[in-house]
Amino acid sequence: QGEVGPVGPQGADGVQGPQGESSCGGGSPAGCQGSFQINSDSCFSGFGMVAVGGQGAIQLNNASSITGYSNVFIGIGSGECNSGCGLVFIGSGAGGSNTDGLRNTFIGFNSGYNNSGTTACANTFIGFASGQNNSGGMSAGQDNTFIGSNSGANNTTGNVNTFIGKDSGLNNTTGRSNVFIGSSSGYNNLDGTYNTFVGVSSGFNNSAGLDNTFIGTSTGYYNVTGGCNTFIGSCAGLCNTYAILNTFIGYASGYGTNGTTGNSNTFIGACSGYNTSGQSNTFIGESAGKSNISGGNNVSVGQQSYGCGQNGNFNVFIGQASGYRTETCNNTFTGYASGFCNVSGANNTFIGSNSGYSNIDGSFNTFIGVCAGQANITGCANVFIGQESGSSGRSCAIAIGTCAVPNSDGEFALGSAAYPILLSNSDSGSATCNLIIRLNGTCYKIALLAP
Repeated sequence: QGEVGPVGPQGADGVQGPQGESSCGGGSPAGCQGSFQINSDSCFSGFGMVAVGGQGAIQLNNASSITGYSNVFIGIGSGECNSGCGLVFIGSGAGGSNTDGLRNTFIGFNSGYNNSGTTACANTFIGFASGQNNSGGMSAGQDNTFIGSNSGANNTTGNVNTFIGKDSGLNNTTGRSNVFIGSSSGYNNLDGTYNTFVGVSSGFNNSAGLDNTFIGTSTGYYNVTGGCNTFIGSCAGLCNTYAILNTFIGYASGYGTNGTTGNSNTFIGACSGYNTSGQSNTFIGESAGKSNISGGNNVSVGQQSYGCGQNGNFNVFIGQASGYRTETCNNTFTGYASGFCNVSGANNTFIGSNSGYSNIDGSFNTFIGVCAGQANITGCANVFIGQESGSSGRSCAIAIGTCAVPNSDGEFALGSAAYPILLSNSDSGSATCNLIIRLNGTCYKIALLAP
């Protein structure tokens, strides 16, 4: 075979093809000023926009015109129906159905997906499906901040809410001006307003309650419609459902308060008022009034004061373990363990450490002094003044002075052999003694004749 010959002359040029169409992905055609697309098939008619994502980052229907501007959409289907402006949607489906809502920021899969309406504006939703059903209407569905997976997911027209934490305010629909911070806080709130719940599951079942402040894990967990309550401390007011105007501060304070009757209580201290359904009580101290159920209008101050009683009313107990077992009314016990064993005694006044300690059902007694009347159990209408004054089983007796002890009902005991009142013999060998009394600066002697 011979050698290859020289190359021949070049042929004539072919016919030129048709010019390609302009698109928003190349150059800046009319209606797309300053816009930028990456992997998006839709065409802008707005300006100052950025679209990053698969088909329909702006709008799935390529034939429709988009009038929004100054928006950033990143993710498949984000802002796909938009005509609003000043928007930032990041995540697949973020703001997918937003039409004319303005100044919204949605970050996360389906965050603010159904946001729509001219009033659904100035919202910030961050997290999976956060605020996905926000809709707006009649000056609603705006100025909300939802941060966390499913936070405010079912909010429709509620506005000026702040929900932070997974599932926080998940079922809120029309409630407004609420602050829920913590996983599942305010979970079932529907239309409750002006509530502040801080802590995991705080106010979990609140639906329509308003003006509540719950701070701590599971505080006010079962509250439904109760309003104007302040619960601070883990599990404080956990079982409260409908009661109002309560203040519980401390771990498990007011834990079991429920129903419609447990209103206007103030409990301060761990487990204070733990089981109370009564109203208008003030319990201060660890386990103060812990077992009270229906008792009302009591004041109990001190660790375990009125700690075992269930149904007392109109009592004042001040001091550790004072009035511990009381079930009746109108008692005033002041001092450590004063009236400790009292159960059914009423209208008593015990002042001093251990005063009236053993009293069970004695009533109308006045015991003043350390251990005064401590041995009395059933005696009534006694007045014992002085340390360890008084005795058991006496009624209508009076004892004044340290260790003064009446020996019968109605007796007046003044002083004791161990601690006598100052006496003076009138004459040597006389059986008559004088009680010396100084009245208005003048000394008097009252002759006392021995029996």
